[in-house]
Amino acid sequence: GTTPPSITNAGFEDGITGWTDLDGVSTTIYRTGAKSGKETLAGTGTEEFYQNLTWNALYKGRSFTLTAYAQTSNAACAIKIGIDDGITTTYSSTTNTTSWVQLTVTKTLAANATRIRIIGNGPQSANEYIGYWDDFSISLAALTLGATSTLAEFNGKLYATSDKSLL
Repeated sequence: GTTPPSITNAGFEDGITGWTDLDGVSTTIYRTGAKSGKETLAGTGTEEFYQNLTWNALYKGRSFTLTAYAQTSNAACAIKIGIDDGITTTYSSTTNTTSWVQLTVTKTLAANATRIRIIGNGPQSANEYIGYWDDFSISLAALTLGATSTLAEFNGKLYATSDKSLL
């Protein structure tokens, strides 16, 4: 079967290695290990850091679940995580707590997806709140063939049916 891509430096123990646009790490606020990813959310708009995971065309149309733990320096700041497939981005709900909360987002990649990018996102403000993220993890849902499926071998190839469709 297809396996999910691995996340480089998912717990930020190697600093910002593997991540793009990440401000840095915290060595005082972390969930596991001795570091967490840190964004200083100063300015206007939103700020994102991300990592492009190794792409496999077999990921198109498949469902991925991304989890991470997050907390903020102030309840006025709500941060989240997301998955971008090159077509659209799907985000988790937000957290604005000053203790670790697990965030989860599930996305079914588009049939014409071109990448799998994982994201940490937060709103910027003049108050320069800080967002922290730790322990990213990604999983790939099992491929299901539908309620009634039949497998048949024909000319050395395996075919599957789902209801009345030949896959």
